[in-house]
Formats: sequence, structure tokens, C-alpha cells
Amino acid sequence: MVAKHLGGALERINSDLLVFSSEFQQRKRGVETKLILAGLAAQRDEVLFKNIARAHRYFALVWSDQTYAEITIEEGVSKDRIQKLIGLAFLAPDAIRDVYEDSRPTSLTTEWLLRHAVPAIWHDQREMFRHL
Repeated sequence: MVAKHLGGALERINSDLLVFSSEFQQRKRGVETKLILAGLAAQRDEVLFKNIARAHRYFALVWSDQTYAEITIEEGVSKDRIQKLIGLAFLAPDAIRDVYEDSRPTSLTTEWLLRHAVPAIWHDQREMFRHL
């Protein structure tokens, strides 16, 4: 019991405050699982948000005629990683906003996006994400 370890008296503990209930969501990313309690400010998936930003940077570099080989040297990442991430640059603007505001479906993560064929058409993306 916590009171015993803290040296407190058991009779001073209000047992009604030891239990609470709340709606929650589970967010999984790799082996990590987070519980998001209802009513608490959500935290956006910083990994996904940063990877979307990287994708836009990589696309801008390709658009400016840099080769993948040049980008791998400049960015310190593999060609494979650049090719995988660059697709995130084509997410619908509202999907990116949802990532930023953390109102995206809980299973929409970088790993999920890299493992699934995400349609280029924004309407189709929205439909896909709506069913997660």
C-alpha cells in the first residue's frame, strides 16, 4: 500500500479517491502503448508529424533536381527511407491538420502509413482513414 511506504496513516486515506473511471483510447506505436484519458489534452504523434515535415523536405529537394544519392548524403538517411517517407508529402491537407491537432484516427501512425498503399486522391485517403 502506498500509505505504508510513505509512512502515512491508513485511516487518513479517503478510499473513495483511490478509484476513478474514465473513457480512454489506446494509441499504439511499435511496442509502445499510450492510454489517452477522455477530457485530457491530447498529444500529437510527434514522430508522424516530423516525418511528414521530412517528406515535404525530401520532395522539395527532389523537385529542385537533387538526386536521391545527393539527398542521402546531405540528410544522412538511406535512399530506401527517403523513398518510403516521400509519399507522406502527398497526404491531404486536412489529414495533416488532423495529425497536427491530434484528431486523427488513433491507428494512423508513420508505420501504418508506410505499410499500406495510401491512395493519391485526397477523397480516397479520407475514406481510407475514416475506416481506421
